[in-house]
Amino acid sequence: MGATISIDNILTLIYRGATVSASWDPALSAIVEYFNASTVCLRVAVRGARPFEFRFATGRKVRREILEDWERTQRGVQFTPAPTLGVPEIHNYAEEFPDDPVTKELLEYDVAVSLTYCFENLEDCDYILNVSRGTDDPSFGRAEVEAIKQIGGHFREAVRLRREMVRSKQTSEFQSQALDRLGIAGILIDPFGAVLPLNNSAEHMLAKMDCIRLQRYDRLVAVNRASNRELQENIRKILSGEAGEGQAFAMSLEREDGGRPVGLVLNSARSMCPTSNREENCALLFLRDSGTKFAIEPSLVQKLFSFTAAEASLAIGLASGRCLEEIEGQMRIRHNTARAHLRSIFVKADVTRQAELVSLLANSVVPLAQRSSKLTS
Repeated sequence: MGATISIDNILTLIYRGATVSASWDPALSAIVEYFNASTVCLRVAVRGARPFEFRFATGRKVRREILEDWERTQRGVQFTPAPTLGVPEIHNYAEEFPDDPVTKELLEYDVAVSLTYCFENLEDCDYILNVSRGTDDPSFGRAEVEAIKQIGGHFREAVRLRREMVRSKQTSEFQSQALDRLGIAGILIDPFGAVLPLNNSAEHMLAKMDCIRLQRYDRLVAVNRASNRELQENIRKILSGEAGEGQAFAMSLEREDGGRPVGLVLNSARSMCPTSNREENCALLFLRDSGTKFAIEPSLVQKLFSFTAAEASLAIGLASGRCLEEIEGQMRIRHNTARAHLRSIFVKADVTRQAELVSLLANSVVPLAQRSSKLTS
């Protein structure tokens, strides 16, 4: 086994690879060196009626394009039997599969014998570590079998950590996108007063600095003095625990330009603090600029409510606050035609008043389908 790299080095690289943005390549390269291997491959094999494998590999003749071609051509094919979980296996392909054309292809890439270890079965996926050597290389001994069991055990924990972090990141991203599409800025204030913007809308609002901004030491303040006094008092009550769990405060933030105030709701919440590693009081803030307008896609409204294209355009215009006469001019239709469209809209949407229609559209799922997630003001 390689003298320049230790098991400890490999384990360090494995756990570094568990982070969402990292790669398994450094750990796999270290395993190649440790075992004097030609190739090391981490296989993620999806079981079921449509089996498929994702492969992460390093080695003398490994190329990313070769792996991608292998994944594509072997879709739906399970070349080697599924290994038994937790049991290392040694496969000599020339002896076990002498007539298989895949064996010839493997030999071309110095893969003659493999030490295979399935270290995890998770959600219909097998996680398999393959350490391979060429025809002229020695086979694997007992010490190497024990080493791959140790490495595989840590890979199992790293894979679980990575899956949890990826799922958490996905959930966070989707939730922040939903807030963005609804025109809501989310901000979290931790027990020590540190401010964490939860989505793009919050970052945009802080950068704009017309109602709130970050002061020295990243302290959140309102630009208006009276608003700031109320804001700081509400934050103090929440972080000190004076406000009960789940208690909320509402206030209006005056704008620096004198425009329409921005609505703010402060919620008392409990959240795990990364510093103390225990649940602490946090303030969860939601802000919304009532002047924000959504760029609604007419085809979505048309599909959702079975409107015609003209009816969808008319409904969007009304929901945007424009009067019927203005919409008639933009659509270049007569007043009687607009009234006919409106009657049809009322029937299809099951409403009797224009205000109900506006409320129906505003509370529908349409804003969540914004393609660009961008808002116009």
